[in-house]
Amino acid sequence: MSRPKPPADEGLMLRLNSIHAGYGHGPAILQDFSLDLPTGAGYCLSGPSGLGKTTILLVAAGLLPPRAGHVFNASRRPAYVFQDDRLLPWLDVEANLTFALSGHFLRHDALSRSRHWLERFGLSEHAHKRPGALSGGMRRRVNIARAMAMEPDLLLLDEPFSFLDKAMAQICAEAIRTWREQQHGSILAISHDLPIMTTMGLEVCTVAGTPITGSAEPAE
Repeated sequence: MSRPKPPADEGLMLRLNSIHAGYGHGPAILQDFSLDLPTGAGYCLSGPSGLGKTTILLVAAGLLPPRAGHVFNASRRPAYVFQDDRLLPWLDVEANLTFALSGHFLRHDALSRSRHWLERFGLSEHAHKRPGALSGGMRRRVNIARAMAMEPDLLLLDEPFSFLDKAMAQICAEAIRTWREQQHGSILAISHDLPIMTTMGLEVCTVAGTPITGSAEPAE
């Protein structure tokens, strides 16, 4: 049974309503797709690889305009951990974080927040290395640290723990779970590692179809 939708956009961090989306003149990836993410909620989208789940995050982030439908995003400070590295190769690790924070915090605050999250994820000794000198797992942690340093109210995660061993993935997951509990943050994630997503308190929403259609809702 479908859950009743809140009136208008009340109580929602994110609403995707009857979204149709694709790339260029290519086929539709999303067709009449809807999702409601309440403020403070955490959802993990589950489905086969290559289905188009990343497209949902891109539309939610405003990075891919839908062909039709309505996007409501109440976030004042979203952060996105992309599936691929989005680090600036000419800047060192610390500078990658402070650069991302520069439009939101004073320099001293940006530096303090950056160093806090680098230490939290065991990256302090690598702060002045460039991304090319790091392993894939280290770069993944830098991406997550940068997102967390933003103090987001909405966190978009696309396979955030790929390239991480189980122990480090658990450390990162625990840090995100603590942030969510303390800040009442909202999360929309994609992951094939559902057990670690559920330890973060996320509810699983299964999506299906080519194109993806219908409403994504947590299992009852």
